Amino acid sequence: MRRIALKYTQYNQVFYSTTLNYSTLNSIAEVLEYGDNPYGYQRALDKTHLKRMVASLKSKEVLSPTSIILGVNEEFIEKIVSPINDSIEHESTVDVENAKYINFDLEITHNKFRIIDGQHRLAAFRKYIENLEEHDPEYELMMNKYTFSVIIVLIKDENRSAEVEMFRSINSKAKRLKLDLAMLAEYKYQILEKKKDIDYIFHIKTRVIYSLINDRGEECLNCWINGIKVDVAEKNPLGIVGYKAFYDSIDKILKLSHFDVTLENMKVESRCLNDEKRFALINSTLDGLSKSLVMDLLIPAWEMVHAKWTDAFKEKDIVHNGEIERVYYNNDYYIQQTMGVYAINNLISEVLEKEGSYKAAVKEFSYIIGMSKLTSQSWKKKGLMRGLSSEAGFRIIKSMIKNEIYEE
Repeated sequence: MRRIALKYTQYNQVFYSTTLNYSTLNSIAEVLEYGDNPYGYQRALDKTHLKRMVASLKSKEVLSPTSIILGVNEEFIEKIVSPINDSIEHESTVDVENAKYINFDLEITHNKFRIIDGQHRLAAFRKYIENLEEHDPEYELMMNKYTFSVIIVLIKDENRSAEVEMFRSINSKAKRLKLDLAMLAEYKYQILEKKKDIDYIFHIKTRVIYSLINDRGEECLNCWINGIKVDVAEKNPLGIVGYKAFYDSIDKILKLSHFDVTLENMKVESRCLNDEKRFALINSTLDGLSKSLVMDLLIPAWEMVHAKWTDAFKEKDIVHNGEIERVYYNNDYYIQQTMGVYAINNLISEVLEKEGSYKAAVKEFSYIIGMSKLTSQSWKKKGLMRGLSSEAGFRIIKSMIKNEIYEE
């Protein structure tokens, strides 16, 4: 299929605008799902959302007039684009200078385009069409005659992270989407693109927060599922404490985890590897360090906090933007808000510094929490800890937990 596409530029970013049918889109484009592809940044399909869209198609409703957005490497698009011949008749409104032909049948055999926005719409078509017979007129309509507005984003080979940033930009201005995944992917692109001076501790902290808000834990209850506000720009974000507050609160814990030797060995070993193996080594090392911190220290420690002050938490399922989400936080208590997070994570770091290992730190932390005279009510808003919202206040709360200061 050869289509006329209008080329336009915003600052230094080049785009093409055209229309394509489902058959073509399905053959040229893929979704880069996080975890399945080194460049992955999209979450798996939302089955509830997909089901609603398929139902809309069955009811002959238009899914959305907004454009499907595709990313493609700049080097590849040059192979399939040709200028429009002035002798070809076209409407006077066509901008001949910027209009091009794009041949979507040429050399596109391995899904050269990536779906940045619109994966659910195309998946809904796929689901709907698979139940139609090929001789059914509806099949022909949906495969070849139903067309989508399409915007193609040209991505420089050495700057693939621009694609993830565009994905984040689109979704941060629309319905809530768990952008933690896109943030993780963006950091992975730094590794793939061999960016200099990569802050690996920064990567690890981001992965720690991602694990906390998504992992159920193995042997311990994880009270931080959906508890950290990743998309703080959203009007009613899911979570109880801001991303930056939690991020800063675990800074000392990471410094005391002695990752330096492991990271230095990783850097040395990765220099001799090709890009694919280098990425795999760095990625697995960062995942291993962050998972160990989460599963061996943070989740067990916070499980002790949950067991001690259970009434300050509230396990429930909530409906958020049409989806059911499990949470454990209780907005009526300080314990998972900035005050509690700083005080408790600082206490964890203090114990870790003394004990030296995650296992020993959890044991000592458990003893301290078990002996604390504070009750769930101590964490109640506007109660005992009211006004302790400064760094000095966080230290006072930590002292209260340790029974060094106590007044009820």
